[in-house]
Amino acid sequence: MGHGLQFQTSYTYSKLLDVNSELFAGCSTIGGFTAPYYYISNARPNLSHAPASFDHKHAYKFNVTYELPFFKAQKGFAGHAFGGWTLGSLLQLYSGHPVDVYVGALGSGASTRFRARDANKTTPCADTGVISKSGCLVYDPNGVPFNIGGDYNLDGVLNDHPVFLGSSVGSAYSGGSPADGIFKDNNQIGCGEAGLPATVANIAACNASLAGGTPNSLFGNPDYPSGSTPYERFGGLGRNVFRGPKFIQMDLGLSKSFKLTERIKLDFRAQAQNLTNHPDFDCISGNLVQTTFGKSQCLAQSVQGLGAPTSRIMSLGLRLAF
Repeated sequence: MGHGLQFQTSYTYSKLLDVNSELFAGCSTIGGFTAPYYYISNARPNLSHAPASFDHKHAYKFNVTYELPFFKAQKGFAGHAFGGWTLGSLLQLYSGHPVDVYVGALGSGASTRFRARDANKTTPCADTGVISKSGCLVYDPNGVPFNIGGDYNLDGVLNDHPVFLGSSVGSAYSGGSPADGIFKDNNQIGCGEAGLPATVANIAACNASLAGGTPNSLFGNPDYPSGSTPYERFGGLGRNVFRGPKFIQMDLGLSKSFKLTERIKLDFRAQAQNLTNHPDFDCISGNLVQTTFGKSQCLAQSVQGLGAPTSRIMSLGLRLAF
């Protein structure tokens, strides 16, 4: 631009759609945490057509270099020591990864199945790994135990999507720290849904055990269809509807070249990566039956190959050229 100042800036708006993403295909590792992903329905992969798991809708970069004018023309010690310094900075900002909210398996391995009480309300069934030791399993007309979800579509995989109960996607965000949860309600999904028969019991105990006593108010289980033959269900929430926290980082560098002789010079550089020490949260848990639901599980270490530091890093360097 002139007077020792130059800068460069860029903004990219993009939208990447797919039905399955390499990052979350099968079971991969992100920041030390596994991130499983399967189709909503293996027979209907088109139901998973949505923004890719590594999609960044907004990407902005700005870098500047400025040759400081102070003491630049000064002779003697002041000119050599304080003149000729160059300041450089790089700012990077990306919108967050999509977050897939789903009903998966429980980390504790506890069953999500409901039980009904027998006539005496005392005789336990022989089944193991169930919520309550009293009563027997209640089966729907498909021969599947009534449950809080995970496999609504009966494909044998616990990864189905719930029903969104909020007024809008934008209103679901808390605006608080991702470490505490990105949603206004980060509780686990509740146990009740419309269409359950009157013989199903222990819903309150189920909520106390699996949802911490307070079921999530933003996400629920799809209703059982009316009629005598309930069938496979699909929650209305799509894949990757929500977005995680944005990534932002600013680096700063100060450098100067000292000419010692005609053939020898000494280059000095002071650098600070992630100057503001801004934590870039990532790995938002989308599993509604985990206590970590909605909360960040790691700090971003790499955005599109940047190798970003998780905290401020400062360094000093000297280079002698001859």
